[in-house]
Amino acid sequence: MGSASNDTNTNAVRVDAPQRDKDVVSNAGYTQDEKYAVKLITELLDEAGKATAPGKPTGTQEEKQAIAKVQQAWRKLWELRGDAFMDAFGVFVTSATKYNKGLFSLTTINRFMETFPDQSEREVYLIFINNVARFAKSQNKADYGQRNNIDRLIRRIIDNDLKQLVAHAFNVI
Repeated sequence: MGSASNDTNTNAVRVDAPQRDKDVVSNAGYTQDEKYAVKLITELLDEAGKATAPGKPTGTQEEKQAIAKVQQAWRKLWELRGDAFMDAFGVFVTSATKYNKGLFSLTTINRFMETFPDQSEREVYLIFINNVARFAKSQNKADYGQRNNIDRLIRRIIDNDLKQLVAHAFNVI
């Protein structure tokens, strides 16, 4: 699962976030619908990441569609529970690492919010997606939840199971 590596700047041991095997979607112990949802989230984030690579024009219809895919993936994530949620969260973190200079740069990921019907959903999305981007860059993921105000996100979530999953994903509990 998790592994330790040396930080290249300080040579201190850095614990990486827990990760599932690459075949997680085909081997996971959850339903076919959940497997499909995790696979869909992976595809949506990869398509969006490729569409917003560094050097591509900004403010285009293609970028708008890419952000809409991220928002769709986030909504799909919010439907999941248990291991499926944690695996899909891992997909978000992996994508945020892979596309940190494009899709998950703070200037890109915070665009095109008009697809949210209400302010509270938009706020939850923005807090979540910005924390994912920062979590992916974090040198010490083990205490990310203690160093950052994840409680701000958790307070806005109504579903108790989802609150616990988010807290666990960001290492609050």
